Amino acid sequence: MTGASHSRTGIAASVFLSLFLIYSSPALGEHSRWLPTPREECSSEYLQGCKSCKQLSQILSRNEPDNGDYYHGAQWNGLYAAYVHNCFEVANSLLKRGANPNWGGWQGSMILSIVDKWPHDNRKTNQKWAALLLKYGADPKKLVPDQEKTPEMMVKDGDFEPDYPDLWKNFLN
Repeated sequence: MTGASHSRTGIAASVFLSLFLIYSSPALGEHSRWLPTPREECSSEYLQGCKSCKQLSQILSRNEPDNGDYYHGAQWNGLYAAYVHNCFEVANSLLKRGANPNWGGWQGSMILSIVDKWPHDNRKTNQKWAALLLKYGADPKKLVPDQEKTPEMMVKDGDFEPDYPDLWKNFLN
């Protein structure tokens, strides 16, 4: 190993050790929330950690149907997690148990999530989900829980533009 290579390795090890000691220090207290956290496993408190319909079904069978938390601009409740993983039967079960068909997803709106291309980028898949939400009474004229607007207002005000305008129109009829 050359002197320069040995020096870079030593510097990298020193930086790693310093960061480890700083980030693991109890002195950080409340400031530790700004530090990266290790990837969390699937749990009722962290639905975005779930990776399969089986995991979701096991976790959600013990939860209130609308429980969840905001994470990166989305309400990660059971219905939204089921949608992201395309777990149609899990979602149907949650809706049968009383889950709010309007609640979950982007800015708390399942309707706006369904008329967006992410995560499926598949009109047929989203049509199936739209039909399920409509079956259980999804309504774009109802206020989104924890918001001051309805999905209809968000679209009219330009806060959101549906990727699937035809699906959006289905919700308006």
